[in-house]
Amino acid sequence: MARMFAPEAIARAEVGEREQSEQAAQERRNRVFTAARAFWVERGRRYKGCSFDNYLADTIEQRHVIARLKKYAAELDRMLELGTGIVLLGPAGTGKDHLLAALAAHALAAGLSVKWTSGAKLWCRFRDNIGSDRSESGVISEYVQPQILILSDPVPVIGDLSPFQCATLYQIVDARYNDCKPIWAAFNASDAQEVERAIGVPILDRLRDGAVSLACNWRSFRRALK
Repeated sequence: MARMFAPEAIARAEVGEREQSEQAAQERRNRVFTAARAFWVERGRRYKGCSFDNYLADTIEQRHVIARLKKYAAELDRMLELGTGIVLLGPAGTGKDHLLAALAAHALAAGLSVKWTSGAKLWCRFRDNIGSDRSESGVISEYVQPQILILSDPVPVIGDLSPFQCATLYQIVDARYNDCKPIWAAFNASDAQEVERAIGVPILDRLRDGAVSLACNWRSFRRALK
C-alpha cells in the first residue's frame, strides 16, 4: 500500500520544493530591488539611468576605459574575491561618476551591497555625528561594512583635508583594505601626484594597491555643453 502512494508523495514533495525555491527567488528579487532603490535615492536620480552604452565614448582613450570597466563588471565575483578596487583620475566633468554608477548598477543587480559617498557628504556625516550618542567607530562602520564602497572625490570642495579628516579617511580605507573589500574611487585630479598631495601617501597606496587605475584625461562633458 505504501508503494501505491509513493509517486504521489514524491510529486507533492517536488511541488513543495519548487514553491519554496520560487518563494526564495522572489524574496531575493525583493531584497535586490529594495537595496537598489535605496542606493539611487542616496546617489540621486541623475545617475540612475547611467550605463556603459549611454556613455559618449568618442576617443580611443574613452573606449579603452569603457572596455576595461566592462571587463571588470564581467569578472565582478572574482574582483570582489580579490578585493580589486578602481581608481579613476581626471578633470571634473569627464564622466567618472557616470562610469562608477554604471558599474554600481551591475553590482546591485547581482545582489551586492553598495554604498556611495562624496567627500562633502562624508565629512558632513561625521560633523552631524558630533554630540550624538553614536560613537565615531560606529559611523566608520557604515563605510566599512558594505561589499563595495564608492568614493566620489573624497577631498573637500574647498581646502585640504584636516588632520581629523585624514585620520578618518585612513581608518575607512585601511579597514576595507585589510578585509579585502574594494573601493571604487574617483578623483578630480590630473595625476596620482596631485591626489597624493591631497590625501597622503598611506591612503593612496592602499587605494591603488592591485586596483584598476584608469586616466580619464579628456575634455569635460559639462563644459562642452556650454
